[in-house]
Amino acid sequence: MALLERVGTLLRANLNDLVDRAEDPEKMLKQVILDMDNQLMQVKTQVAISLADLHLLERRRDENTKKGEEWMRKAGLAVPQSAIRDYPVESGFIAALAESIRETFAKARPGLRYRLLLSAHGLPERVVAKGDPYQRQVEQTCAALVRELGMEGLDWTICYQSRVGPLKWIGPATDAEIVRAGREGLGLVVAPIAFVSEHAETLVELDIEYAKLAQASGAADYLRAPAVGTRKPFIDGLAGLVARECAR
Repeated sequence: MALLERVGTLLRANLNDLVDRAEDPEKMLKQVILDMDNQLMQVKTQVAISLADLHLLERRRDENTKKGEEWMRKAGLAVPQSAIRDYPVESGFIAALAESIRETFAKARPGLRYRLLLSAHGLPERVVAKGDPYQRQVEQTCAALVRELGMEGLDWTICYQSRVGPLKWIGPATDAEIVRAGREGLGLVVAPIAFVSEHAETLVELDIEYAKLAQASGAADYLRAPAVGTRKPFIDGLAGLVARECAR
């Protein structure tokens, strides 16, 4: 809610400013959009860092279970509970990813060489340096996926998208890998490796912005594998995780 309120306040402030200085509305509107984009990128960076810090806080809470249980008791939440925080190599998840990528490769042009980009959301390097397991887990997912695909001579790489702000983020960057593939005259299959549903980072960034970049960079083709969504292997895998956790 705080983020939405901040965005709303920003929007109203910029629109009021536009009305007050409407001598050149077109120029003013362009500046408003630029200002909003810059400020929203700063908000997005803060959210990414906050979520990563939350993971560290959860780990520290787990290291001090007794205090956590006492807090839960005082809050009236003293009931059995557990959390499934990650599943980087869960077999159903890997099978669903492989299924999506195979279907996308089936649309490839005959005789054209393709490179598979396994694109995950990036994080600032300092977050990973503090101990966040995200990058290691992405690499585990990709290794398991490539084994599951079993495609001889597959040209593939891990890359990271959605970088914003001045901090140094983990890499290589997806946009840089698209440009590199374009220089080499390759076709591209881009798969969202750490996104399980379609949203702005896939529907806008991958499907629109990066598709345009691929064309401008000379890539011979650009195909995007869908996120796993509600594919049966993925849903079965999630159900299995829950069932096993409940049986503990």
